[in-house]
Amino acid sequence: TEIRQAGADGFLAKPFRIGKIEELIEKTLAHLDSTKARPAPNRKKVLVVDDEESILRTLIEALDVLGYDAIGAKNGLEALDIYEQDKFELVITDIRMPELNGIELMQRIRARDPQMPVVIITGYPLAYPPEKASTEGAAGYIAKPFRINQIDKLLGKILYHYESKEL
Repeated sequence: TEIRQAGADGFLAKPFRIGKIEELIEKTLAHLDSTKARPAPNRKKVLVVDDEESILRTLIEALDVLGYDAIGAKNGLEALDIYEQDKFELVITDIRMPELNGIELMQRIRARDPQMPVVIITGYPLAYPPEKASTEGAAGYIAKPFRINQIDKLLGKILYHYESKEL
């Protein structure tokens, strides 16, 4: 209860499984008031790419609650097809994926649209640190496991241009 009083939505004791993280995220999102989401005219379209179905589903649901219009792709090639058919304001992509990894996806998208912000999500921050992502053109970087409020703050900074000292 001390953790909740400090403002946490929940907590996990180590060691834990990804299923516990998903369960906690879903439980937390269920308690959010979706009427406080950004108004429909301001909903930004976000392409989310991750080969892990549970992460992809959780991100899409979280972004929807946060007021974004999120569309998912299970790999980089599928993402490119979707990207070609629609207009997006931002792309969020995992790095390690089959067929076309997130870095290659970012490079192909940025070759077509140099101004398109791409946020990198990785479970391997030591292998691909934030500095490298920034150097290669990423607009943002989040290491797994992440909190939904981290994504909200980062996307707000990129898409709505508001700053947060917590970033």
